[in-house]
Amino acid sequence: MNRICFLIIVFAVFFCSCKKESKYPGYTEGEKGIYYKLLSFKDSNKKPSEGDHLEIHLVGRTMNDSILFDSKAMNSSNAVMINFKKDSLEKKWAEILSGLNEGDSVSFIVNSEMVYGSVPDISDLHDPIEGEMKLDICIAKMMNPADYAKWQIVLLKKKEDMDIEEQRVLTAYLASQSVDENPIGGGIYYMPLVEGNGTPVEADKNIEVSYKGCFLNGHTFDSTKTGQPFQFTFGDEFQLIRGLEEGISLMKAGGKAKFIIPSQLAFGDKGSSTGIVPPYTTVVYEVEVLKVN
Repeated sequence: MNRICFLIIVFAVFFCSCKKESKYPGYTEGEKGIYYKLLSFKDSNKKPSEGDHLEIHLVGRTMNDSILFDSKAMNSSNAVMINFKKDSLEKKWAEILSGLNEGDSVSFIVNSEMVYGSVPDISDLHDPIEGEMKLDICIAKMMNPADYAKWQIVLLKKKEDMDIEEQRVLTAYLASQSVDENPIGGGIYYMPLVEGNGTPVEADKNIEVSYKGCFLNGHTFDSTKTGQPFQFTFGDEFQLIRGLEEGISLMKAGGKAKFIIPSQLAFGDKGSSTGIVPPYTTVVYEVEVLKVN
């Protein structure tokens, strides 16, 4: 029996008999209320066993197919990992994952609460939405406990190497820019460009800023548009990376400053959720505080 026929039979049996019609074109509905569509497959009959660690790639989409997140944009060393233990997984997750082989890629239609409430790292990729969504799942690799332990050792060594390289690049940059300031707070470099004489930035105040975020090579990866400042309540969670929050807290309205922010206070060992800023990357921000209300 060829692989595609085998997969069709497996899905038909696993998700139970299909109803006559599906309200989602291209998706098959099973009696358990799970809508699914096979995207691709590999010639493997390896299914997850209790205690395996699964490296999965996830793509979240709205029902109109707008991309919400894509874990493939993340560094491969930070792939989404799930420990396949049926008694600790949400029931539907256990059902879905146990029906897949290593290398299979399947699209499901699920309630967003199932995704954002129980999948590691997803909250770091994108803010939650409400209602149904499409979730494409590919099981890239299955590792038994022994193989997973070896994989962790390799991963730790890779992270140590990347951390050392970041420090080397940062040291060279500081020297090239003749930066002689010592880091403050958690490790940011703060260089005032224009001293502000307005209201100080404080918690719970409404702030308007313009900013530009660059890599050490000067390439801009993010900035506010002309005439469209970024407005937020200072101190609210998930508004700023930690290094910017530390730096802006030192400013007043009318002030402008430059911040050199190492990765541990910026986008960390995973990089930005968009994939634009790689893991272990020091960034530079120029910020102007326009208003403090």
